[in-house]
Amino acid sequence: MNKNTYFISGKHKILIAVLFFSVLITGTLKSESRHENQSNGSSNYESVGKHPYLFFNSDRIKKLQNSIKQDTSIKSAWLRIQARADRAVSQEGASGSVDDLGLAYLMTGEVKYASKIRQILLAFCSRETWGEQELLSRTPVWNSGLGLSRSCYSVALGYDCINDFLSPEERKTIVEGLIKLGILPTLNDWVLGEKRIHSFDSMGHNWWSACVYNAGIAVLAILGDDPRTQLWMDEIVKTIPQWFAFKGSVLGNKPKTFDQEGGFYESVNYASYAMGEFLKFRLAFINTLPKTKFYEISQLDKIDKFFIDASYPNSGPLMSVNFGDGNLGVNGGNPVMLLIANGFKKARYLWYLDQIQTGQDRQDMRLTSALGLVYNPDIINSSVPKTPGLPESALYPDMGWAMLRTSWEKDATMLAIKSGFTFNHSHADAGSFILFHNGKNLITDSGNSSYSTLEYSTYYCQSEAHNVILFNGKGQNPEDEYSGVKNPGKIYNLLDAGNFKYIYADATGPYSQILMRNFRHFLWIGNTILIIDDVKAFEPGQFEWLLHYDGTALRTNQDLTISNGSASVVVRPLFPQTLGYTPHDYPEKMKLLVKDAPQIRESDPKKSYFSITPSFLARDTKFITAILLPDKNNPGKLPRTERFESNNMMGVKIFENGTVTYVYLNLMADGRIMHQPSFNIFDGWETDAYMVAITYPEKSDQGDPDAAIGCFVADGSYLRKNGKVVVNSLSKVFMISKLEKTGLNLFLEGQSIIDLRLRSVQKPGIVNLNNKKIDFSYNDKSMIINIMDGMN
Repeated sequence: MNKNTYFISGKHKILIAVLFFSVLITGTLKSESRHENQSNGSSNYESVGKHPYLFFNSDRIKKLQNSIKQDTSIKSAWLRIQARADRAVSQEGASGSVDDLGLAYLMTGEVKYASKIRQILLAFCSRETWGEQELLSRTPVWNSGLGLSRSCYSVALGYDCINDFLSPEERKTIVEGLIKLGILPTLNDWVLGEKRIHSFDSMGHNWWSACVYNAGIAVLAILGDDPRTQLWMDEIVKTIPQWFAFKGSVLGNKPKTFDQEGGFYESVNYASYAMGEFLKFRLAFINTLPKTKFYEISQLDKIDKFFIDASYPNSGPLMSVNFGDGNLGVNGGNPVMLLIANGFKKARYLWYLDQIQTGQDRQDMRLTSALGLVYNPDIINSSVPKTPGLPESALYPDMGWAMLRTSWEKDATMLAIKSGFTFNHSHADAGSFILFHNGKNLITDSGNSSYSTLEYSTYYCQSEAHNVILFNGKGQNPEDEYSGVKNPGKIYNLLDAGNFKYIYADATGPYSQILMRNFRHFLWIGNTILIIDDVKAFEPGQFEWLLHYDGTALRTNQDLTISNGSASVVVRPLFPQTLGYTPHDYPEKMKLLVKDAPQIRESDPKKSYFSITPSFLARDTKFITAILLPDKNNPGKLPRTERFESNNMMGVKIFENGTVTYVYLNLMADGRIMHQPSFNIFDGWETDAYMVAITYPEKSDQGDPDAAIGCFVADGSYLRKNGKVVVNSLSKVFMISKLEKTGLNLFLEGQSIIDLRLRSVQKPGIVNLNNKKIDFSYNDKSMIINIMDGMN
C-alpha cells in the first residue's frame, strides 16, 4: 500500500457529508440573499426608473413632439407611422407593429393603441412556446432561435410602452410569460452553464447577437420585477467583450467574427443584422441604466467603415458588395443610425446615410421607422460632407476582402476582391472579384437563393458560381461550405497610388487538393485593370477562367463587351501560356464557352456566364486578362494594349493619355527555382522581381530609365538598367513610386525594417511615404534617395 493512500472511516464519511451539505445550503442561502439584495438595488445596477425607459422615454417623446411642430418632414414621417399604427389596430395579430403602436400611444395617449398592444402581449404569453418547430425537433432541442428573439423584443418593448395601462395582474402575466417563454429558453440555450448547448463556435456570429441581446432587452424591460433579473443582466453583459473578441477555431475550421479593421465576415447583410441587434440592446441598456458604464468596444468605431468601404454610391439605390450570402441592395443604414442614437458621432455617418436615400422625393430612411424617428430628427438638417473622408481603397486582411475605387463620387468604378474563409454564409469563392462601373454591377457575384433550395448548396455556394479558376471542372472542396475551409485564402500588399493600384490574392489554400499554386494579381493602371493569374497543378489538366456578368455580352474576336444601360467594359484575354512549351497558346486559340446558371423557377430569367479555356492541357499556366474601362470624358475611347514576350517573360504594353506602361511578368520568379536568385533580364532591365511596371511619356526615350515617371515592383529587391540602379533593397518589397511636380510619392510594403534606395535625377522637394511626409537623404553623385523605413 502506498504511504500516501488514506482510508476514510464510515464516521468520517458522515461528517464530511454533513459539512458538504452545510456548505451547499449556506452557499445557496447566500446566493438567494444576494439575489434579494440586488433586487433592492444594491448591485452594480441602480434602481430602474419609471416606464417607459427602453427607447421611448418621456424626454424623447417631448423632443419629438416639439420637432413635429417645427419641421414638416418630421411631421410627415410621424403621420406615416401613425397611419401604420391605425392600420395595425384593426389587423389580426400585427405583432410586428408594436414599435409603431407603442410610439403612437406615447405620442397621443389614445387607448386604442395601448389596447392593441395589450391584446398582442397577452396572446403571446398564452402560447405554449415561442420556439420555432424546426429548432424544437433538433437533438439536442434548440429552445430559442431568431423567431423567439423577435418575440422577446416585441413583448419587452410593448410591456415598456404600456406599463401604466396594464393592471397588476396583466403585468404579472406578461412578466412571467416573458421569463418562461423568452428569457429562460434563451439564457439556458446560450448563456447559463447548467443547460447551455451553444458556444461562439457553434452559432456565435449573427445568431448570438440576435438571440442573446434581444433577451437582454427583455431582461431590461422587467429589471427589478423578478429577483433573478440582476444576475441575468450580469451574465448577458459579460458576454459582450467575449463575443466581439471571438477569434475563431483552428480545430473546428471556424473564422473569427470580426476583422481587425472592423468588418464582419458573414457579409454586409449579416453585419447589418448582427450589429443592429447589438446596438439596440446597448441603447436600451444606457437608457435604462444611465449611471452604469457600458463596455467600450473598439469595433464600434470601425463597423461603419466596413459598411462604407463595401458600398457603391451611384445614381440609383446604394449597392453593397455582395460576396457570399450578401445582397446588392442591403446596406448598414440601421446600425449606423443606431450608432448615432447610442451617442457616437462621425461626419461620415451622415455621408453614408445620405447615399442610402432614394426615390424622387428622397424620403429620408432615418424617419421611416419609429426608432429612427425618435432618435434622428436632430441630425436631419446637419451638413453632409462631400466624401466619407476615408481612403479610396481598403483591405480587410482577416476576412480576405478588399475594395479599390477611382473615387467616392457616384457612378465611379469599384473593384472588390475576396479570398478568405469559406464557411456558412461565406461561399467557396477564394480569388473571386466583382466590378462596379458607371452605376452598374457589370462583373458580378452570382448571389444566392433561398437556403432551402437544392441550387443554393449545389451551385450558389460553390466555386463555379464565382469569378475564379477551375481545374478539370473543379474548384474548392464542395464540403468547405459546411465543414469550413482548413486553409483559407489571403489578400496581401494593397498599394494605392491613385491611378496606379495593386493587390494580390492567394487562393492556394482553399484549392490545395487540386492546385499547389493559385495566385491572382490585380494591377490597375489608369483605365486598365490587369488580372494576372499564376496557377500550378499536381498534374496536367484543363484550366478554366470563369466570368459572371449582368447585362448583355457581345463577342468581337476574343474581346467581350459587357454592357448594362450606359455602362460597359471590355474584357480582353491577353495570355494563357503553357510554361516551358512552344508554341505558346494565344487568345486566338482559346475556347470561349457560354454556360447557363441553374434556374430555380421556370419563370426566373435565364442567366449565362463565360468559361475561357486554353486549347491545351497543362500543369503550369499563366493567364493575363485586361478589363478595359472607357475614358470618362470620351466613352468611346479605350486604352490600347499590346502583348509581348521574351525568354522567361510575359509582358503587356498599355497606351493611354500620352503615356506607355510596360508590364513585365518574370517567369523565373514563379517558384520554379530553389535557393537561386530569380534573376532575369528583359528589355535591358535586370531584376529579381516577380513583376515590374515602368511608365514613360509616350514620346520619351523609353530605353533610358531616367525618362520614367513611374515605377512598380512586386516582390523584388533590385531593378537596374544600363548601369543605373533604380531600386535597391536587401529585402524584397512591393512598391510604387511616382515622380510628380510636388515631389516623390512612394507607396511601400515589405518587412518591418527596410533600407530602400531609389534613383532620382534630382533631389525631390518632398518624399511622401504611404501618404505621410518623411525625412530622407539624397546623394547628388549617385543620384540615390535613401529611405530607411522602420529604422528611425
